[in-house]
Amino acid sequence: MVLGERAQAQTVSHSGAGGLSRWGYCWRWGAGGWAIALALASHGYGQGWQLPHWHCLFQASLGIPGPGCGLTRSWIALAQGDVLKSLQFHLLGPVLALGALMLVCQAAVELGLGLPLAAAPGPWARLDLLGLCSRRARLLGWGFAGVTLIYYGLRLYGRYSAVYGAGLLPSALESSGFWQFIQVGAAQL
Repeated sequence: MVLGERAQAQTVSHSGAGGLSRWGYCWRWGAGGWAIALALASHGYGQGWQLPHWHCLFQASLGIPGPGCGLTRSWIALAQGDVLKSLQFHLLGPVLALGALMLVCQAAVELGLGLPLAAAPGPWARLDLLGLCSRRARLLGWGFAGVTLIYYGLRLYGRYSAVYGAGLLPSALESSGFWQFIQVGAAQL
């Protein structure tokens, strides 16, 4: 038996035919735990709970807000039912909250079934919305990272254009409702 075949046979014997490996179980418990921890932390922050001497390391180090600045406030506003305010705090906040909810649901179903949804029988395979280790998920992740960086750049420009002067963006964009929306959120950073 070749070394690769032996490792594959050990994985199959541990997890069953097509089941989750140890790494699969750990990854799903960890991802679900982080998503739930973020939701609880956002709720606690909305109730006024704060850790003493806890500040943003990004802003403390570089002197500018980070790409995730406003996400907690966005999630708090979303939990309170104020979607517009949530979008103003961070345009991607509701998207990330929905993604975290989907991640928790998919991880819970996969842990209950003991196998990935893509390998599940019948209609379960159609629920593999995230495609957790697929090429599609990696492409979606890189695309989301690109959108995040563009949005971050626009927010920084919106925040500091009033101080250092505007004029770098086309006038049609600066007078648009979208840009006004970005500036309202950037002012709250």
